[in-house]
Amino acid sequence: WNMDLGKWKNHVIKYFREIEEDEGRKITLEEWDDRLLRHFPAWCIDNYSGYSPSTFSHWSQFINRLFRYALDRDLINRIPRVAPVKQGGMQAERSRMRREITPEDYDAIRHWFYDQINNPPPRDAHFQDYTYLAYLFTIIIAGTGIRPPTGKTEHTMIKWEDVLIDGPNEDRPILRRDNEKGHRYEALIMPEAAWAFRELRQFYEAKGFDCTKGFCFRHTYNRYSSGPSKWNLGDPIQTFKGQIVRCGKALGMRGDNGKQSENLTFSSLRAFFITQRLITDPNVR
Repeated sequence: WNMDLGKWKNHVIKYFREIEEDEGRKITLEEWDDRLLRHFPAWCIDNYSGYSPSTFSHWSQFINRLFRYALDRDLINRIPRVAPVKQGGMQAERSRMRREITPEDYDAIRHWFYDQINNPPPRDAHFQDYTYLAYLFTIIIAGTGIRPPTGKTEHTMIKWEDVLIDGPNEDRPILRRDNEKGHRYEALIMPEAAWAFRELRQFYEAKGFDCTKGFCFRHTYNRYSSGPSKWNLGDPIQTFKGQIVRCGKALGMRGDNGKQSENLTFSSLRAFFITQRLITDPNVR
């Protein structure tokens, strides 16, 4: 509900208002039809050129939900059709890809984090913790190939219950994800990522955290602020975006023209993992 309300207030309602301005009148719920909504895909592209087709698809799905809700309550007689936004083919797909990184790039990223930890600029101890955790997070993403968790989708965030690196799994550690796009799967954990998980566990246990269950990455202190910058001790860390952005800028892995294909992100590390597996074994399943 909150996500749909945001789509409506920040984006979709603007299209409805523009159509009413063009028509010069207030349009009733029943009057919205295929004709009035046919230009929505083109409007999305013209007004939000930096957004991905998947975002526009979410907006279209929201409009469909809105009219389906109205139909269920007998407020309209039929649901108007909203055409999907076309993906644009391979060329557009390439333009939306994150920056590709080489083994040399990955070494540079690791060394940058390592230098930040061992030769830190003046900052408080909590920020130092955050940098160290971002370093381990980087190794884990590059060593598992999982979709990088985001704060908006809590179920994608890594939990200790899903990290199987001890006992019978010590020789073949795996990361089990029970709800990844509606199905369960297991991700291989490379040796370096297994090391990072053990380092992570040792780090939190030294601070008195329970590392048998719950989120792997958690805040180590209370932050009293407003908005998303406020959290309590033990809350899950939603993102390390700030760290990867600083790293990209320091290493020249950020584009100045706004193209995300030139920017270093954690998705770049996911692609790096996949590429390295294919280089190691072209027949990998």
